Amino acid sequence: ADSTVFSLARISLWISGVLVTAGTLGGLGIVEPLIVAALTVALLLALVVIRSPALAIFWVVFVLYSNIAVVAVHFHGVPKAVAAAFPLLLGVPLVRNLVFRRQGLLLDPTALFILAFIVIQTVGLAFSKNPAAGKPVILQHLLEGLLIYLLVLNVVRTEKTLRLATWGLLLAGLVIGAFPVLQQLTGSFHNQFGCMAQTGEFGFRTGEWTAQGE
Repeated sequence: ADSTVFSLARISLWISGVLVTAGTLGGLGIVEPLIVAALTVALLLALVVIRSPALAIFWVVFVLYSNIAVVAVHFHGVPKAVAAAFPLLLGVPLVRNLVFRRQGLLLDPTALFILAFIVIQTVGLAFSKNPAAGKPVILQHLLEGLLIYLLVLNVVRTEKTLRLATWGLLLAGLVIGAFPVLQQLTGSFHNQFGCMAQTGEFGFRTGEWTAQGE
């Protein structure tokens, strides 16, 4: 009887959580549909990663090297915090390695060189005429440089995880290469395919001019 009550309570808790999440996303979707889409994808990926932590390596590598997160922030209104937090999915396999598998934290000479570079930047910033201009750069190097490097270093430890990371790189290359090739084959240089294939004044030149422009 106790186990039945516990099971019913757990099911009710799951149903309540799903309803609250769906209601929140639905209400927010009326105002900011792109943000809701990004949050929905992030939630689904989080559930998949919790189920199979190693998959976080594939998705993080793919998103980083395909530049999808940057395009989403600069051209589609996705909050920068959402894109910046995406690599933290690697925290799931990291916790698995450090806590459950009791593997030690890896720190190699490359990480020390990255840290030394940031220290030199920080010292230079202390003597600069405009310190405020350099702070975002140092923060970016800490988060997108040192932190991501250490995360990848400590989660890609086996042949399986290395294979997942490699497939992520290959898929990213396929994606970022496919759009320009499609543009070239179809001649549709006016179509930037969601800004994944950017052309224009600062992009590559087509060499063809019409009444509508290049």
